[in-house]
Parts: sequence; C-alpha cells; structure tokens
Amino acid sequence: LSLFLFLSLSSLSSLPLASLSSHLSRRSDCPQDRTCFFFGDDGFTHVQHLSPYDMLLQLGFHRHYIQEKVSSGYRFELLTLDTRRNAGFVCERATWDGVRTVCEAAYPELSIGDGLWARVRALSLEDHERAARYRFDEARRQGSAHPGYMTLERTISALVDGGGAGTGATTAEIGTDCTAGGVAERCCALGEKGRGAAVVAAEGSEHAAWVVRAFLFHTMGLRGLYRGDGYTWTHDNRRGIAEYLCRNCPRSQLSLGVSPLSIDIPKGDAESE
Repeated sequence: LSLFLFLSLSSLSSLPLASLSSHLSRRSDCPQDRTCFFFGDDGFTHVQHLSPYDMLLQLGFHRHYIQEKVSSGYRFELLTLDTRRNAGFVCERATWDGVRTVCEAAYPELSIGDGLWARVRALSLEDHERAARYRFDEARRQGSAHPGYMTLERTISALVDGGGAGTGATTAEIGTDCTAGGVAERCCALGEKGRGAAVVAAEGSEHAAWVVRAFLFHTMGLRGLYRGDGYTWTHDNRRGIAEYLCRNCPRSQLSLGVSPLSIDIPKGDAESE
C-alpha cells in the first residue's frame, strides 16, 4: 500500500499535521509550522512491533525531548495517510538537497545561495554552535523568549543587518561580531511582488552559516541528530528509518487515520533526565 505515516505532537485536537522525528520541527506542536517530517510504509514495517516510546527513539527523537513533552502534557499521535486518496500530496526525501528544496518552497522570503548552503552542510552542529556561542537546544527549550531562537524574521534580520541587533540580542549574546569584514550585506527587495524580502548573505560567512543552521534547527526541526542522509538517527548512534519532508497543512485538507500513542518512559531513562 502507498502509505505515509506521520507522528503528530499536539496539546489540542485541532492542530495541523506535525512532525515527529528528533529533528523534525520540534515546534510541530505549533500550527504555524510550514514544514513537517514523516516516514513511509517501509519505515512502519520496521517500527510497528516496537512500543510507542521505542518507536519515537527509532524515528530520531532524543529521549530527553520525549520526556520533556510528556511531562508538559503533550500527546503523541500516529497519523496515517494513503497517498492514493491524497493525490496532490508532495514530499521530498529529507536529505540536505531535499531540505533545501522544501525550504525554498516553504520560505520564499529567504534566499540562500549555493555557497552558503555548502558551508551550512559542511560544518557540524557543534561547529555552528561554537561560532554562535550558545547551544541551539537551549534556545529551543526557551522558545522565542531566547534571543538566539531563530525564527524566519530573526533569520532575515540577522543576515541582512549582519548582527544580533536584528534578533533583539547583543552580538555577545547572539554570537560572533558579524559586522567585521562585511559578513552579510543588504540586498534589494524582490522581484516578485508579495514574495517578501530576499536575502543575500556573504557566501563564506561563518556568521551567516550558523544563523541559517539555527533557523533550520529551530524553525524547520533539523535537530542535533539530523545528518542529512535521509535517515533518522538515534541518540546512541544507530541509523533508523528513511524520513521525508513536506509542506505542512491543516488536517482538514487530507484524508487521515489518527491513532493516539500512549508513551510509557522506562524508569531508567526517566531517572537519567
């Protein structure tokens, strides 16, 4: 059967599609997310015999994230979609190339050149965090209250303005002094009416690279376990299943099966938090 399976994370029953996979939009508990992760029927064959908790681990969720959401009162759901009944549904394999394709479609306001994408991909998450001088996951935990939580607006501002001022933070709080050497330059607005402000960042900029990686981390859900090879990875370095990325949309636009998941966290994992 041509099935794709989603995991939905929500505190309300009316939220749109959401992602589950450690790198998926960890904000997929937010209906404003423009993208979401999911997996295919081949992946379901691999995880269907597992407990809901172990299923989430195989999908690339970090155990600390699962504990955080469960303790905060969120619920997990398995959403099943039959592509034969949803002909207009389009997805991409969640490789770096697929992420770029979906990012450009979902965020036309943001224009990222080939050189900058290459730098974002070439550096490890740890390298990006060292350049930024803060932990991306700490910013995720605090949400937009943290000056380094990179929303679309903050990302555009940081790239265009070349500094922390665009994110409401000082350069010391947000990272390196990006004004030195003209790290990013303002570009003219768009060609296409209504598309938003296009951004051209200095291609070799260390600042621009970590800003984009933080945006992918916070806004598109490419968390610490994301490797760009199209597979989920577990916190103990085991490859999981193939994952995909698509544009988010309201549940009402698709024909879905919904199954609640009861998450029981093993005592040992709960104590290690």
